[in-house]
Amino acid sequence: MTKETTDDKSLILEGINEAANIIISTMGGEGKNVCINTTFPYFTKDGVSVAKSINYENKLKDIGARLIISACDRTVQNCGDGTTLTALLTKELINYFHCGKIKATRENIDKIDKLVELIINEIDLATKKEINITEIENLATTAAKSKEVGKLFKEIYTETSKNAAVEILRSVEKEKTYYTIDKGLTFNSGFKNAVFVNTDFGQCILEDCYIFTFDKEISDVYDIEEVMKTNKNNNFCIIANDVSDALMSYFILNKTRLNLNMCIIETPGFNRESMLENLIDIGCFVTNGKCDKIVVNDGSFTIYNEKPKIANRIKKLQSIKTNNELYENELQSRVNRLNQSITTIYVGGKTNEEQSEEYDRIEDALKTVQSALKYGYCTGAGITLYNISKKLKNGDVLCDMFNHVLYTPIRTILSNAELDFLETYKDIDTNTDLYDVKTNKVIKQKDDLIIDSSMALKEALLNAIANFKLFVTTKYYIINEHS
Repeated sequence: MTKETTDDKSLILEGINEAANIIISTMGGEGKNVCINTTFPYFTKDGVSVAKSINYENKLKDIGARLIISACDRTVQNCGDGTTLTALLTKELINYFHCGKIKATRENIDKIDKLVELIINEIDLATKKEINITEIENLATTAAKSKEVGKLFKEIYTETSKNAAVEILRSVEKEKTYYTIDKGLTFNSGFKNAVFVNTDFGQCILEDCYIFTFDKEISDVYDIEEVMKTNKNNNFCIIANDVSDALMSYFILNKTRLNLNMCIIETPGFNRESMLENLIDIGCFVTNGKCDKIVVNDGSFTIYNEKPKIANRIKKLQSIKTNNELYENELQSRVNRLNQSITTIYVGGKTNEEQSEEYDRIEDALKTVQSALKYGYCTGAGITLYNISKKLKNGDVLCDMFNHVLYTPIRTILSNAELDFLETYKDIDTNTDLYDVKTNKVIKQKDDLIIDSSMALKEALLNAIANFKLFVTTKYYIINEHS
């Protein structure tokens, strides 16, 4: 039943500001820890973990928090980084509007869209595409707020390549973080149901695992009866084009009751032909239907096998002649994937809290590096957005709003380091230099010591604007109380 209908946004704004301020407190090189009380106190500077932990009993206040968190979530999903920046931009946009300086007219919304397009173009102009090993180290250092993590990534990408596939796991044996390089095959398809997760960090990991592939939808228990009977005591994984709802319920029931070490994955591929080719690749990569290990995430899986029998498959793919450039690229992509090695980072720690904190830092660094390798990077520390804000026309109320909003990242990074922007930058040319809050030194931007993924900046702005527009164009909020 409906409990309350209101057009009062005060509690929603309270939720927006509280949630954003908690996330923003982790921003920059001197960002602060946040303690999350789960089964044990968990201290982290990871904006994603902080955002996911926030909820309020008051429904209106929670709506405000969700506006911040959903924008952050979309940014992370699209580029893997930018949580704190998204929270900050969303909060500042909404608060500026709430001051009553602008109205939510169609004309203003259209003007805002044009200004956002202009800012995105300016970010593109400030973006550098070519990335060397030193810049990878600096990106990882900035994202993780840790020089040790930066050095780890420098080692990994020096030993492998910029196209290296990297997985992150928690070490169960060692306190120190380390990495290994193994033969592996990765696809973008995850487990069909979270019931198959068998670790504390959302993955299904099966050692000495049998792989069973089906180039069709499995809809009848008789299709897999033999598999279930002969593998009750084995680790096994089923990869199929699809699984009927009834059969999925059967799998879940057996997994729960019999504690089976199993997983079900949907066949990767965008059409039937590519799905079939992927199944052939998987069949060639495993040895007698078995692999050393399979790691399955929500949206991807990696098969590890020390001695895959892939020579004939690669030879066949390389022998195919075609004049179709797209198909030729797909064939080369298959060969590269079969040949690739997987770097696995095993995150250590003396305590669960320390390990969780280190895991979050390394995950942030990996996503940032991968995003920058794909889309490029620009100067960090809030400098890029601040310099763009100076190019906007003064006097126009919407330009004034963006001047204010794009100035807040650099101010917040300094504020978290107990510094004032005007005092710190009074003698610094923001076109050539920036202030490093970790070392308390002025450094040259051309040295690329503090840099951000350009995609993270763009996604943060776009997602903040999307939720800002939702807020300003909503008048009533209906709170339903469910029995």
